Amino acid sequence: MTDEDKIYEIIEKEKIKLVRFVWIGNDGVIRAKASTGKHLKSHIKRGIGIAKGIQSFNALDHLVLDGSFGAPAKEFQIYPDLQTFKLLPYAKNSARFICELLNPDFEPSATDARAFLRRIISQAKEMDFLPMASGELEYYLTKRDESGNMIPQNYEKYGTVTQYDLANDVIQDWLDTFEKMGLDIERVISEYGGAQYEITIRYTDALTAADNVLTFKDAAKGVALNHGYSTTFLPMPFPGGAGSGMHFHISLWDLDGKSNLFYSEGDEYFLSDTAKYFIGGIMAHLKGLCAVCAPNPNSYKRLLPHSWAPAHCIWGVDNRAAAIRIPTRAEGDGPEPTRIEFRVPDCTANPYFALGTTLACGLEGIKKKIEPPKPIHIEPGDLMDDDLEQKGIEYLPRTLGEALAEFKKDPFFKEIMGDFGFNEYYKVRMSEWREYCSVVTNWEIQNYRDTF
Repeated sequence: MTDEDKIYEIIEKEKIKLVRFVWIGNDGVIRAKASTGKHLKSHIKRGIGIAKGIQSFNALDHLVLDGSFGAPAKEFQIYPDLQTFKLLPYAKNSARFICELLNPDFEPSATDARAFLRRIISQAKEMDFLPMASGELEYYLTKRDESGNMIPQNYEKYGTVTQYDLANDVIQDWLDTFEKMGLDIERVISEYGGAQYEITIRYTDALTAADNVLTFKDAAKGVALNHGYSTTFLPMPFPGGAGSGMHFHISLWDLDGKSNLFYSEGDEYFLSDTAKYFIGGIMAHLKGLCAVCAPNPNSYKRLLPHSWAPAHCIWGVDNRAAAIRIPTRAEGDGPEPTRIEFRVPDCTANPYFALGTTLACGLEGIKKKIEPPKPIHIEPGDLMDDDLEQKGIEYLPRTLGEALAEFKKDPFFKEIMGDFGFNEYYKVRMSEWREYCSVVTNWEIQNYRDTF
């Protein structure tokens, strides 16, 4: 029996009426079209058509004026990866595939992020590396107040047992759902913000790791809705609150998956030259990388000094103010836990683009043997700008506009994404930045209107 036959058998047995064909585009939004169970066979064969204009939409659902796709454009085929078929425990009689956008000739679109990540993984394997990764996602469980405003489900402090108690029914349902959908959850942490949680997913191959991020975000919200709540993965959803990130833990293994090539027993930090060059590659392209890993105007309200998030272009051992952290090693740890934690990304990023570009930067560092700068073991936010300059410590981009400027001037990103894919991504992100810049905020009115 083929995988496809097994899927039809499950569809019939579980009385599945709706199968979602899910993808993430340039805007980072999880979107879907759905097939009825009755007509699934034809849609698996040729995919579901969708206007190419969807890749010129931004997260505001506005069509980018200078995008290459619009109403006259042809269609993509939303084409399923049969290995990603899952029942949706939180949605009655429903299932889903994770999909890629193909051209009418069934070749991947130059704009498709999942196909891009697969291409980068293939390049890594040509270098005899198997990329392994995991996501550590932070988000809020939310509800509506009497005025309809989104607020946290509770206002408990960091790590309190009460924060688990107040959301226990939802948390238990999350864990049951994640397990049924194939996610291996290691930890559930009550975070710094009220009703803010951090979930650690077990590491796996890079493509599955990115798929797991999509599955997690979609399922977390679906389960919460069934309990009368919702979720937000926005980096800074509540003014003055704690920010939410999407930390990627990354390592390179041999092709058999038996040896962690980031590990070196004789090194001060137990890092091999391969690991150090990988860090060097990311550091060399870090500012432009922010446009992919922190692609929302709101992202830069999180990346601030003294925020437990990175604000400077540094790496360090056990330094949570660093863009790249080398996590703590316990006494007796062997090679397996050796990894980097990339702390810049947040959940507004397309996980396939974010992980793919990060891997590509690291691999470039290995190819060119790019030495990383010295690790920093202090909080750079404690230093004045003159002191930072003396130590050679630079800020990360302070706005999405700055990040996009760095992204555009670094030729490496166009090289790895291709001219067309790069340009279409840039146009979508720039369109949101322009709209953001055109808004007059209440803060400006309250603080300046009377003064001037």
